[in-house]
Amino acid sequence: MTQAVNFIVGSSVFLSTVEGDERSVYEARVLGYADRQSLMITLPKQNNTPLLVADGDRFIVRYVENENAYAFETQVLQCCEKPFGYLHLSYPEGVQGVMLRRSQRVKLNEKQRPSIRLSMHDGKNSISVSMADISLAGAQLTSPSRLGSINDQFTIDMHLGQSDTPVSLPCVIRYVRSEINNDQDIFHHGVEFHEMDAQAQTFINRFIAEQVNQQRRH
Repeated sequence: MTQAVNFIVGSSVFLSTVEGDERSVYEARVLGYADRQSLMITLPKQNNTPLLVADGDRFIVRYVENENAYAFETQVLQCCEKPFGYLHLSYPEGVQGVMLRRSQRVKLNEKQRPSIRLSMHDGKNSISVSMADISLAGAQLTSPSRLGSINDQFTIDMHLGQSDTPVSLPCVIRYVRSEINNDQDIFHHGVEFHEMDAQAQTFINRFIAEQVNQQRRH
């Protein structure tokens, strides 16, 4: 479906090359726009490494707003180096919108949020995070520090009920946004479950069903 363009200064956008590897996603920030003329963004980066960009390069731009994902194709009008690296992109006539939520998503209140250990992909680090919501497709994790970059992979270790044996859910980061709450930085990470085995899929179904039943009782 075609949507009107609505860019928020400071928000994150994610770029991928039109004919390149879809797994190569580069994050940038909206600096501003001139209506019907150009969209200005910071120089895209992947893992803190600036992307080499030339005038005329074409990209697919994606961003998240109100729990929906939007995308449009654009072209680099000009790559600027001063006073810092930023781009002028061709202004889209409209964007294509798709529902980001592909399945029932259950919000978890503070009392319902499970104890979660997040293990980074290298297996050496493990930290505690909060889960704000969950669906069969993915979840939203919050933490006081950024967990990684777009496309980073890790596993979530979760327990159901009083079980001592956790179930490991493999995840990949699809978006990151930040906000300030009570003068503290809070990072929200949208993660997608991938390559799950039958045990993990069964676990998520049971966990969601349990959360829905608890909410109905209250």
